[in-house]
Amino acid sequence: MAMPDSSAILAFARAVGEIMKSAIHLVGAVKILLIGWLAGLFPHSDCKGQGQSVGVNFIGAAGASGTLAATDLTGIPDVAQKFWNNAGGSFGSLANLTDSSGQQSAISAAWRDLSGVGDTGAAQTGNDFRLMRGFLAASVAGNGIEFSDIPYPIYDLVVYMSGPPTSSSSGNLFYRSPNFDTYPPAAERHSPLVMYSPVFDGNFVEATPTTAGNYYVFHDLTYRDIAVGSIYFPLSAVQLVAVPEPSAGVLALLTATLFTFLSRRKAR
Repeated sequence: MAMPDSSAILAFARAVGEIMKSAIHLVGAVKILLIGWLAGLFPHSDCKGQGQSVGVNFIGAAGASGTLAATDLTGIPDVAQKFWNNAGGSFGSLANLTDSSGQQSAISAAWRDLSGVGDTGAAQTGNDFRLMRGFLAASVAGNGIEFSDIPYPIYDLVVYMSGPPTSSSSGNLFYRSPNFDTYPPAAERHSPLVMYSPVFDGNFVEATPTTAGNYYVFHDLTYRDIAVGSIYFPLSAVQLVAVPEPSAGVLALLTATLFTFLSRRKAR
C-alpha cells in the first residue's frame, strides 16, 4: 500500500493544530462567560434583584381582612411589592393587571375553584397576614389561576399557600401552558413533592422536600400564557416576577473581555 507523502502529512498535522487552537479558544471563552455568570453579571433567577412584577391576592372568604390596599407592601422579602390585584370569589377575571410600579400591564388573569374559597381566620393584623388570609381551596386538576399576555421574556412564578390542605402536609403544585383547558398542553410541569405548613405565623418560608413552607417558586419561565394550581394546597396569592436581563454595560464589558482574550490567543 502506498504511503502518504510528507506534504500531505504536514497539511493534516497543521489542520489538526488549527482545530486544537480553536477548541482552546472556545474553552477559554466559555470560562469567561461562566465566571461572569457566577459573579452575578448574568442574573440567574433566585428571586433576588427583583424586576417588575404583578401580584394577585385571593380575597377568599376573608372580605376586608383579606383585601390589600394599593400602598400595602407585602410578599416574600426578595420580591415584596405594592399594587397587588385583589381577586374576589371562586370565579372571576381581571384585565390589564396593575404591576408593581402602579402601571397597567397587558396581563390578564382568570381564576376558578369548584371547591370554593376560604378564610384562615387569623387574628393577627398586617399586610403579610392580609395576603395570606383568604384563599382558593385546594381542588381538582384544572382549578387555579390562568395568566395571559405575559410580556416578560423570563419570569419567576411565586405561589403563596395558606389554609387547610386536602389530605396531608405534603404534595405538589403544577403549571400548564397555555391554560387549563388546552389538551394536549404546550407545556406542563409538576413541582417535586414538598412539605407544607398550613398556618402562617408571619414568616415566609420556601416549601421544599425537607422544609415545611408556605410558598413555592417555579423559576425562569418563558411562556406568554400559563396556568397554575394544586390539588393538595390552597392558594392565597400568586406573583409573576420578571427576571432582569443583563445591562448593556455588562454585555459590553464581557464582549470586550472576550475579544481581548481571543486576540491574545491568536497572537501567540
